[in-house]
Amino acid sequence: MSNSATKNYYDDLIGKEINGYLIEKKLGEGGMGAVFKATKIADNSLIALKVISPMLLVNSRFVKRFQREAKVGKALAHPNIIQVLEYGETENGLLFMAMEFVNGETLKAELIKEGKLSINRISEILRQLCEAMDSAHKRGILHRDLKPENIMIAKDPSGKEILKLADFGLVKLTQPDGEITKGAALTEVGEIFGTPHFMSPEQIMGQPVGASADIYSLGVMLYQMMTGKIPLEGTDVRNLLVTKISQDIPPPSKKFSFVSQAYDNLFKTVLARDPEDRYKSAGEFYQAFQKITDMIEKGLIPESITPPNPSVIEKDAKSNLEQKSSTTPSTQPKDVAIAPEKQNNKIMIPIVIGAIVLIAIVLVVFLVK
Repeated sequence: MSNSATKNYYDDLIGKEINGYLIEKKLGEGGMGAVFKATKIADNSLIALKVISPMLLVNSRFVKRFQREAKVGKALAHPNIIQVLEYGETENGLLFMAMEFVNGETLKAELIKEGKLSINRISEILRQLCEAMDSAHKRGILHRDLKPENIMIAKDPSGKEILKLADFGLVKLTQPDGEITKGAALTEVGEIFGTPHFMSPEQIMGQPVGASADIYSLGVMLYQMMTGKIPLEGTDVRNLLVTKISQDIPPPSKKFSFVSQAYDNLFKTVLARDPEDRYKSAGEFYQAFQKITDMIEKGLIPESITPPNPSVIEKDAKSNLEQKSSTTPSTQPKDVAIAPEKQNNKIMIPIVIGAIVLIAIVLVVFLVK
């Protein structure tokens, strides 16, 4: 079935009834399927109805992945994760899942509209997102595709923003969960899934991943919320992938003077190439962020620090040296030893980068929504 035929297929569903749900309009479309706004006829409540692409019905692995997403969404009962209410298959073979309807916008839409967000708003979004991920990780569930378009922002009755995490289509289990699966794997070692700008280095290289891969993606989103930009921009996927596995990402204060250098170590840790060097949980990451933010608000750390001009530093250093040479020497402070940064030999293997990147490009481009 061609792309135009798939579009016509989705358009033909509008106005029809599927398992007691009346489809009203299409909300969005991705690589695996489409999401519609629908009404549950029994109680007239609004729901979001997701159906799998007809082009994928013949692919047993994608069918299983869709079913896995539905099971995970139904099993994960958390206020910041979109709840799957029901899933199944119609008589004519259409796979669907009915989800709670979220009347709001994606975080991506907010970032396009607002650019960088206020620090208070960032703090609240990050808190809810980290709580949702901690809940999933404790059950051995990895998301593997965290990005702003998978995060809905709505408002509760009091007007307070509430975050809803969606799209567990690339979910992976790190331990068997009886409510979801018997532990059967849907991915193989070496397969690459995710969205390049938000993927961790180990995902890019097709290595086994853990909770730290999701935590890396959280770090990329925090960077974007604080600056309005992603750490590594550009459309050249090959260069992006090579850079991610071979170079450390500079902290945002190096490019944006309005970001305090107090956050440098936070970003160095959360965006570390070696997963062992990152925060051990989403909650730990949030606590580290909030501690720095609280200290800035209390005036214990400058809110923003403009990186000094290297030429000025050099000039001042020469001036100080000349002054010291013309006076009686005084007791000098001990030199401070600066340890060289840990080299990440486990990540970078130059000989195989070319082959890895070629595989990555083919699989990522095919699977990116």
